Amino acid sequence: MKKITRIAIPFSCIILIIVLGVVFLYQKKGQSSLSLIHPQRGDIADAVSFFGKVQAKNIFEVSFERSGKVSKVLVHVGDTVKRGQVLAELNSEEVGNTYAQALSDQGVARAQLQQAQEERDTQKAKLRSIKKSSSSNQYDEKAQEQVINQSDANVKAKEVLVIKADEMVANAGMQSKKVVLNAPVSGIVTKQLLTVGKIVSASVPVMALVEDDALEIQAYVSEVEVANISVGAKASIDTGTHSDALDKMEAVVAIVDPIETAFSGTSAYKITLTPLSPNGVLKSGMGVESTLIQSEHKNALIIPRQSVFTDDGKTFVLAVTNGVQRKKEVVLGIKDQSERVEVLSGVNEEDTLVAFSQF
Repeated sequence: MKKITRIAIPFSCIILIIVLGVVFLYQKKGQSSLSLIHPQRGDIADAVSFFGKVQAKNIFEVSFERSGKVSKVLVHVGDTVKRGQVLAELNSEEVGNTYAQALSDQGVARAQLQQAQEERDTQKAKLRSIKKSSSSNQYDEKAQEQVINQSDANVKAKEVLVIKADEMVANAGMQSKKVVLNAPVSGIVTKQLLTVGKIVSASVPVMALVEDDALEIQAYVSEVEVANISVGAKASIDTGTHSDALDKMEAVVAIVDPIETAFSGTSAYKITLTPLSPNGVLKSGMGVESTLIQSEHKNALIIPRQSVFTDDGKTFVLAVTNGVQRKKEVVLGIKDQSERVEVLSGVNEEDTLVAFSQF
């Protein structure tokens, strides 16, 4: 009886045989999915991309400080306004009449005060004349002093009236300003509820403004992604419009919520990004794709991911030298979203490597 001898072939050899076989078949059939490449120097970044929505960071609701009838509406939804710009006005006839009456009363009060002061001065001069007179007596002096005291009291009373009149003018002036609605900030009108002739109440919001350039991006990421996102990290922004104005737009992570939340039926973590210099390009409600750079290496040695395979927990590439293929172990660094990987050791720029579109 013949004895069968079993030959043990290492698993790594089997992998190499398979790889070489695949190479042979591709070369034999002339498949274009097999190519030879050289490692290249360049910049590579490990990044994560996620979709978010631009939202207004500050929304200001605007209201009149007094009740009245709307006489002018000067802006509409979507208009861009500057801080202090007039948005609308109330009928100012009543307020104007009140202000005019207050000015008139103020003028009368001041005239009466001046008259009282002049009368007091006259009585004081008379007292000086009595004292100089050779025929004056103590009774006449005391009588004149009482008259002066009455004049002093009258002056003080008129001064009080002038103060009250001044307050009425100031208050009427303030009321005249309250018929005008001004923009508290520069921004965009997002709500406008006014029409000419409408009666409005004090302190009831009639307009809303989104502050200019005060925008933020809110996005939701998975548990795996949030572990590598930290406050202060920078991200690039893409609206999908292919606008030149967005080519260099960036945002910075401002908030990373520590507690998960339900989003589209799954658990996710909300992150908030602040755009850097949006310059009016980003609008509230706009959808954007943000790409967060987790790590970036300059002048790295880079190869396509399709050139790499693993065997027994180690990573290899298939190098070609003088038509002969051989397996070379490599140590990899970061990988980008274009399926490129950084090679830390094992090959150099002069090496020729096999790249498979499918393996």
